[in-house]
Amino acid sequence: MSAQEVTTLRKAGRLTEAYQMAMEDMEKCEDFFSCQSVFWVCIDMLKQPKEVRSGTDGALMYSIRGLMIKMEEYDKEKVTPIIREGYGWSIVRYLWDNYATLVSTESRKLLADYFAQKLPIPSNLHSAILGVAAKMALLHPEFKFVSFLKMWNLHNLRPEDKVTKEGNDGKRIPSLLEQVAKAYAYSLLFHPDLTLDVDDELLLTPIIEAKGYLPVMDMVMTKLHSAEVKGRKMYFAKLVGSDGTELSCEVHKLTEHNKMKYAELSNKLFSILPHLSKDGTMRIDGAILSKRPMDKSFPKCAGYIDAIDVSHNHIHIYDSMSRHFVCEGGLRNVKVGQYIEFFPIVPKIDKFKSAIINKVYSTSEGRMAFGPKPVRIKYVDKVKGYCAWELIASTLVGDSVGKLSPIVEAGTTEPSYTSGFLSSQTIQARGIEMPSVGSEMRITVFLKRGKDRVKRPHVVDFF
Repeated sequence: MSAQEVTTLRKAGRLTEAYQMAMEDMEKCEDFFSCQSVFWVCIDMLKQPKEVRSGTDGALMYSIRGLMIKMEEYDKEKVTPIIREGYGWSIVRYLWDNYATLVSTESRKLLADYFAQKLPIPSNLHSAILGVAAKMALLHPEFKFVSFLKMWNLHNLRPEDKVTKEGNDGKRIPSLLEQVAKAYAYSLLFHPDLTLDVDDELLLTPIIEAKGYLPVMDMVMTKLHSAEVKGRKMYFAKLVGSDGTELSCEVHKLTEHNKMKYAELSNKLFSILPHLSKDGTMRIDGAILSKRPMDKSFPKCAGYIDAIDVSHNHIHIYDSMSRHFVCEGGLRNVKVGQYIEFFPIVPKIDKFKSAIINKVYSTSEGRMAFGPKPVRIKYVDKVKGYCAWELIASTLVGDSVGKLSPIVEAGTTEPSYTSGFLSSQTIQARGIEMPSVGSEMRITVFLKRGKDRVKRPHVVDFF
């Protein structure tokens, strides 16, 4: 059988017959030309509608790539630009139909093959491979789109690549340049250490900003809740940034690039790509577990564990500014009365403050980190079992001497206290006797709401 007969069958659309004939020819005598016949048949098979190919894409692409390698081994000079262009288009078609499910190594291998063909650029093919890569960048965090762009070279964009189009349904189709800009915004989320040259940045940044994409920010997932939407139950996550920004999103936004169960998301730090919609609403377009340490995004703070609600898995924490935080879960080996270092999560609007426990202090370290208040005992009533104290300018080693700062909750001016009471029950729990009038000590104190809903100084430790 001759190569001409294979070509005639192939151009007549009789691809199965052409393939069988070409394979028989190659089995009898494998050389450059027999490989070329099978190569073109496989390329035409890959051009068929997806439903006709019925899952043979991988095998076809594997064959095409293998035949390309064989032809170069037989005679590289005979591998014409037409053959190389045909191979390039087969890569584009294969990636376009399969990029969502392909493993990263296979995609990268094919993209490297495309660049190795050294085809004339700019061209329709060169723009097509860029369009596929932009799609890949949105789905595959491991794909380094910036590295691809540097090889592709944005100076090869054609005028038509910068023009939007209209689909058959009348909807606007973003230009290739707009698609690239969006993919680049995502790449900054996945690979913040990789950036483009200044000229390319100047080309893409205005488009990114015009599309409402904001700089990547780190946020902590604080709450998981469900709601019924259009008759079905959906799960949503609440995230809070270090500046108090609050955002909510469907939980799948946090799990699509992170292999985690819903229950594992709480208190995790995510890098998110915020996007402003036309009505000014900020939403999350993409999210990935942050590579930054928590203390690079949120401040650390000393706190005191005042109560643990086992039924709700809540740990109640106060800081020296009398702010009340709740840690949902956290370290399992903590107990009431311990000093801890934690990350305060303070939303701008929601009054519910969250905490992420970082470590447990020793008692001596915790007292100093929390910030003790120097006081003097001004009255003792042994019958009723309490003593009264007042803040003083410290004379004890380790304290700063200066103007008294009243006990007040952060962000407020009232209520404000410079004195309070200490019960004998609290004192005796420490195994010591009631202090005498005029004696000085340091106390751990914060404002806490009583049963009457009024906040008063609450002394939890003294020394």
